[in-house]
Amino acid sequence: YGQALDAATVIGMALIITGVAVINLFSKSVAH
Repeated sequence: YGQALDAATVIGMALIITGVAVINLFSKSVAH
């Protein structure tokens, strides 16, 4: 369970970070 939980946590954090990065890049592109 430990490894599965860690994997899910890493994937979840990666998705959140990627989503925030994409939104920031998209906002900057629209701003320009």
